[in-house]
Amino acid sequence: FFGVAEFKVFMEWVVKKHKGLVCLWHRLDQDRSMMITRSEFFRGMKELSYKGNLETLWKLIDRDTTGNISFLEFVPEAALHLTRFKKWATDNFGTATNLFLSLDADRSGSV
Repeated sequence: FFGVAEFKVFMEWVVKKHKGLVCLWHRLDQDRSMMITRSEFFRGMKELSYKGNLETLWKLIDRDTTGNISFLEFVPEAALHLTRFKKWATDNFGTATNLFLSLDADRSGSV
């Protein structure tokens, strides 16, 4: 299969250096758009000293070949959990913001 060896190297690096894909996502998605462009990905991975084949890795991750990686493409399981949490917060509090406001009992701006 195309890229299996590269993906294995990548995942070992992710676990060793970043503890998981979600942590790596936060390092790469610096504008917090929930999308990573090809140039953001290549620049970020080089800055993080990834030594593997970025071209192969990009082709594996950008499954829909749009030239962008969504959070759903990068970490599908975490994206599903986030979606479920947001739905629960909306169903029970109206918005996720309202949920956090209800948890901020002392109105300090933190939970």
